[in-house]
Amino acid sequence: MFLILFVASKIYAADLGVGISVWYADWKMGSKTLGTFNLEPALFVGPTISYQFEDKWSITLIALATVNKYDQDISANDSVKYRRYDVDCTLNYQISRYIKCFAGIKYLAFDFNSDNYNGINHGVGPGAGIGFSFPIVSSIYLLGIVSGIYGYGLEKTDNPPAGSPDNRNFYSFGINSSLQLAYYIQAIETTISAGYRYQYIQLHYLDYGTDEDSKYDNHFRGFTASVAKSF
Repeated sequence: MFLILFVASKIYAADLGVGISVWYADWKMGSKTLGTFNLEPALFVGPTISYQFEDKWSITLIALATVNKYDQDISANDSVKYRRYDVDCTLNYQISRYIKCFAGIKYLAFDFNSDNYNGINHGVGPGAGIGFSFPIVSSIYLLGIVSGIYGYGLEKTDNPPAGSPDNRNFYSFGINSSLQLAYYIQAIETTISAGYRYQYIQLHYLDYGTDEDSKYDNHFRGFTASVAKSF
């Protein structure tokens, strides 16, 4: 999303960009021990803001949360519902007219509940990457990003299932990428975009069983769209 604001801010010399972003993503989760679960897509929605404070420097904040919950059937009589949160705060540096690098802090979380237990998994850590914005034709741009992320966090469960601890520390790492087309409407200083986003997070619980028991893979993928107004 920061690249959407980059089109509106840097190329057209605006200092502030404010907008909204959506991401309709499915969730493939699991481990070698528990197997794989494919969860139906949920809609992420949230605000975005970017401020350019120097010629080559800007800061961006993006905060997304699912409107509807992911639903995982774990048995004939029980299911778990998840609400996810995805927040980025990045410092961006313009390498050239169409290429930027960025680094910052990422917060990832999900709360979960079933008929028998509920809790929250949340972690925070650094991330860094690179993005591009290339003109295709007048006012239309091809945008792309790729970044790496690392995090450390805690999962807390009230009334956990038998054999599971109340609290589990974990570390995680992964990648985030997207490819979009953006159109800048100069008359109203607004950028609209649409494309595809993929995120992979590998989560490792600490001091919990074997390496295979403690490792969980999470894939999120789906269509994304944004609109941003520059000032």
